[in-house]
Amino acid sequence: MAFLFNRNRQRSNSDICRATKELLIKLETGKDERVAAQELVRILANMKLTLQGTTGKSLYGIILIHLLNKH
Repeated sequence: MAFLFNRNRQRSNSDICRATKELLIKLETGKDERVAAQELVRILANMKLTLQGTTGKSLYGIILIHLLNKH
C-alpha cells in the first residue's frame, strides 16, 4: 500500500540535503535517535544511488573493469 502514501517518489537534491541536515541535528540532540538513524540510512542510500547510479556495486570495481577492457 505504499502507492497510497507516494513513498516511491523521487526527491529533489535540495530536499535530500535538507532532510539529511535535519536528521543529523536530531541525532546530535538525541531526539528520536533510532528513527532518525533509520531514515538517515535510507536517505544516504538514495544519495549514493543519485551520485553513483548503482545500488550495491562498488564504483571502483566498475572503473577497474572499464580500464582492463581498454588495454
